[in-house]
Amino acid sequence: MASVPALAALAAFAFVIELLGARFALRIEGSRELSQLTHPELLQLDTLAAFARNLGAVSALVALGLCLTDWIRPRPFLSMVLRVAIAAIAGVLLPTLVLSTLLPEERTTVIVVLVATGSAHVLAVLFGVGSLLWRASPLPRLAVTGIVGASFFAFASTVVLVIAAQTLWQHGHPVGMALRRTGEVSFLIAVPLLALSGLPRIGWRRAGLGVGALVGGLAILVASRGAEVLEPETWGDVLYGATHFELLLADASLFYLVWLGLAIGVGVAALFAPHPRDRQKGLATLLLAAAGFSPTTPGTLIPMILGVSLACRALIAHASEPPPERAPAARPVE
Repeated sequence: MASVPALAALAAFAFVIELLGARFALRIEGSRELSQLTHPELLQLDTLAAFARNLGAVSALVALGLCLTDWIRPRPFLSMVLRVAIAAIAGVLLPTLVLSTLLPEERTTVIVVLVATGSAHVLAVLFGVGSLLWRASPLPRLAVTGIVGASFFAFASTVVLVIAAQTLWQHGHPVGMALRRTGEVSFLIAVPLLALSGLPRIGWRRAGLGVGALVGGLAILVASRGAEVLEPETWGDVLYGATHFELLLADASLFYLVWLGLAIGVGVAALFAPHPRDRQKGLATLLLAAAGFSPTTPGTLIPMILGVSLACRALIAHASEPPPERAPAARPVE
C-alpha cells in the first residue's frame, strides 16, 4: 500500500493541466466578453484540452485498476465482506466510467450520471472504512476522515435532492443543500491537511517547497484572471464549473483561488518527500483538487476516486509501519 501505482503521477499532472488550461484559461479567454480568439484557435485549444483530459482519464483508470487489485486481493488487513463490497461497487463503476469516457456526450443519460456518481462516492466511503480501522498519525487520519466524510455528504445530498425533485418534498432542497455545504467545508479543510502531512522534513524539503510555491502561485495567477476581466456572473459560472464550490461563490470567491493554489502548491511539494507513502499524499491532493467537490463527469469522477484511494493507501501504510524503537533508559551509576 505504500508504493505509488503506475501512471498515477501522469494522471495527476494531466488533470491539473486540464483544470488550469481548459476549465479556467480556455473558458476565460474564450468567453464572449473577451472574444480575443478566433473560432479555429478555440477549436485547436479545445482539442489540446481534450487530449489532456483523455490522457489523464486513461492513465487514472489504469492506476485505479492497479489500486483495486490491492484492495480486493486477500489481505489480513481487510475483511472478506469489505473486499466483496469493493469488488461489487467497482464492477459497476469501472464499466460505467469507461463507457462514459469513450461515448460521445450526447449518449450520456441522467441515469448513467447518477449511477457513476453514486458508485464513486460509495466506493470512496468503502476505501475510508477499510483504512480508518487502522491507527495512524493524527494528521493523515484526520485528513482521510474529512475526505471520506465529504464523499458521504456529497452522496447523501445528491440522494436527497433527487428524491425532493421527484416527490416535490418541501424540505428536501434545504436539507440537501445543508448536506452539500457540510461536505464542501469538510473537503476544503481535509485536502490541504492531507498534503501538509506528506511534506518532506528532510532531503529535498527546500526544493519541494520552492517548486510547490512556484506552481501554486502560477495556478492562482491563471485562475485569478477571470475575476479581473469577466463579469461577476460569468466569473461565478466559470469558477463553479471548474471546482463545483458554491458556499462562498457569491461573497468570497477569491478564497477558492487561494485554496486552489495552496492545495496544488503543497501537493507538488509533497512529491519531493523521500517516502513513497508521502508522495501518494501529494498525488492524492493534486487529483482531488483537480476533481473538485462532488464531481459528476467522467473527467472529474475518475481523479476523485483515484485520489481517495491513494489517500487511504497512504494511511494504511502509515499504520502498518512499526513504531520507532526507543533508546534504552540509562541506568543510574552506582
